[in-house]
Amino acid sequence: MPVGALNAALVGFIMKTMGSPSGDQILDIELYQVITIFVVVLVIFVPMVGVVGLFNDENSADTARELADARSAPGGIVGWKDSLDWMNENTPEEGQYGNPDGEAMDLWGQYRLTDDYDYPDGAYGVMSWWDYGHWITGQAERIPNANPFQEGASVAAEFLLAQNETQAEQVLSTVDENENAKTRYVMVDWKMVETESSRPLGGKFFAPTAFTDKYDNQQFYTRILATNQQGRSRTISMLNKQPYYQSMVTRLYHFHGSSEDPGVRLPGSRQRKIPVVEWTGTERETRTGATFVEAPQNGTALRFVDSMEEARNITENNPSAQIGGIGGMPSGEVPALEHYRLVQMSDVNALGRSNASLQANSEHRLQFYKQRYTRRTIATTGLGLEIGRTLSGDQSMTRRQVIQEMSQRTQLGRQIQAVGEQLLFPNTPAWTKVFERVPGATIEGEGGPPNTEVTISVPIEPENGDPFQYTQTVETDSDGEFTATVPYATEGYDNWGPENGYTNVSARANGSYRLQTGFRQNESGYQITYFASANVTEAQVIGEDESAVQVTLSEQVIPPQPGDGEEGNGEESSGDESSGEESGQQSGDDRGSSDGSDGQNGTGYVAPPDSPGWAALPTERVRP
Repeated sequence: MPVGALNAALVGFIMKTMGSPSGDQILDIELYQVITIFVVVLVIFVPMVGVVGLFNDENSADTARELADARSAPGGIVGWKDSLDWMNENTPEEGQYGNPDGEAMDLWGQYRLTDDYDYPDGAYGVMSWWDYGHWITGQAERIPNANPFQEGASVAAEFLLAQNETQAEQVLSTVDENENAKTRYVMVDWKMVETESSRPLGGKFFAPTAFTDKYDNQQFYTRILATNQQGRSRTISMLNKQPYYQSMVTRLYHFHGSSEDPGVRLPGSRQRKIPVVEWTGTERETRTGATFVEAPQNGTALRFVDSMEEARNITENNPSAQIGGIGGMPSGEVPALEHYRLVQMSDVNALGRSNASLQANSEHRLQFYKQRYTRRTIATTGLGLEIGRTLSGDQSMTRRQVIQEMSQRTQLGRQIQAVGEQLLFPNTPAWTKVFERVPGATIEGEGGPPNTEVTISVPIEPENGDPFQYTQTVETDSDGEFTATVPYATEGYDNWGPENGYTNVSARANGSYRLQTGFRQNESGYQITYFASANVTEAQVIGEDESAVQVTLSEQVIPPQPGDGEEGNGEESSGDESSGEESGQQSGDDRGSSDGSDGQNGTGYVAPPDSPGWAALPTERVRP
């Protein structure tokens, strides 16, 4: 706009001068006017023709037009493309979901405008934020629930922020046509769960609250600020609250629909740790309505304590502390989802930790700003300090030393970052993830002790990203019986592809379901647990086979081992105070072996494959 105004003024001046009847008037020009015209000419024309050597880098832009071209990189669509292409090729055509013999809808056909279009059986919607609606239409060739015309934005907002699966289903029921034409897929990306909205990161978690009056952003997160001696404040991290972790979008992206709790185990440690975040004073509000808390004077907001009991003693009735809240570490337990399963993750990673990510950066200039912000969180919150002290064994290590190790990219610094990323991201932080809404399979069990928790888990291996474990907890009744609904199959995938009206799933189980109670020590010192395994077919998950999977828990007795203590006294081990590994039960979320080698849940995403010196160290997210 300023250049356009100057152009107009310059042209007007020239025309006026050229049309002047008096040559004397032309010569009656002040020096400052000549200088002004000269500067205007430079501003307008020099950037267009370029100045040789203006930029030293031969690959840099030399003209305004080239600079504009450099800034017109495709952006986020590069991170979405793999998932959009996958959906186009691995899901049924509109009009054929569960209805393979039906007539496919013509994506580019002409349809009569009505107040309430009657979708045919087999039609389905794809839920996502409205920003991505045109991508889903144009690239995936599927029908989005919301689009950039902001049609469906309120429904999308209420679904993404819904605090439990029942609420989410109620939201979808307002747009579902019927049981045969309904929302079948959900697509989410890392920006949709990112609460830091400032540029260049540009998180979008804040956006849905503008389209619903049921929630406001203060319910979900706040900002941790550190103030220096000059009185200047800077953000060291976003602090998420439990409703953030309860939201559907977070439970899908971060946890893949699995149950989650705050517990973590640091490398080389058998003891489960609970993250606690502390600040100074109480949460305050700015003039714009945003909220923040002030970091402690030493600048370290996060630390780990040894038990949930200790964490609760610190945080209960304390307005200046909470459990968890950094990255993917929740403040409390998050139940599993029963009707949503991961079916695909993009090959491009939000942290740039994949070959596809490096290629996207090289060919399309895709930027991975999340990597920079993640380093900030690790270095400045106290997370890196806890990890550094654990890895080095030096309890006198300071936050400044951690920052120095990370900035100089020493071996220890790279290890701190690798472990920090694993703790902040419970699962691979793919750019985009696709989930399918399914009826789920029913598991009916018997033979357990009465009124006892049973943990149901199954290992899942996606085509892209690291393996993970889906975990759900149910409780037996007074007769030792239980019922559970699970969204992941363990077999029969190839019988139900797009040609059969269903999904070619690219995140598949690599083992059976494991059902197990906690360990209980009897008076003789024997450990007692109840265990079963089961397989679930794809037909049962998608509702083509409505039969239930029947299991019977069997008692297993483990004799006391040499060196075992006298703890237990007949009581079942608590998820708050002990881990499965400590009591003889393997954790449901191991991320590697104690010697640093990759275990079932590898850590390949924490480093570019061609970066020397990056260490994939084991760390675990521990569930009760």
